[in-house]
Amino acid sequence: MLIYLKKDGLILINEPETSFFLKFVQYLLDDEAWSYKVNIFNSKKNIFKSNSPWDSNTAVAQLLFKNEKKFNFYFPNFVFLKNELSEFSIFLNSGGVVQDTFHVPVNKFIFNLMNFVDKLLIWLLPGIFALNRRVVLKKIK
Repeated sequence: MLIYLKKDGLILINEPETSFFLKFVQYLLDDEAWSYKVNIFNSKKNIFKSNSPWDSNTAVAQLLFKNEKKFNFYFPNFVFLKNELSEFSIFLNSGGVVQDTFHVPVNKFIFNLMNFVDKLLIWLLPGIFALNRRVVLKKIK
């Protein structure tokens, strides 16, 4: 992204967070895999084990962004504007992108209530309930 992004340009990232519940749901749906065993900062090694371009490691965002100091060591041209965990019931009720699963349509009031409860659960136990990570990076050099 360094060659394409202008100074002060932004990168917006919205990726799954490999909490207990995400791994549980992925196991139930026989969905994507995760692995913490890869060195995400080794640019010479492929981080994906499969030959399929559709297979991925859903732990990538957590491996890249959980430790901001480590990220900044490898990518000194960027600063974090946002790095937050989000979504539990909202994520589960989305219906999916690749997997078309059951979901319950909700109105704005119920959605806002779900969002409030999600924030509370994630604040209390992020490693259990956080299913999403939102990151905003700004190019500084």
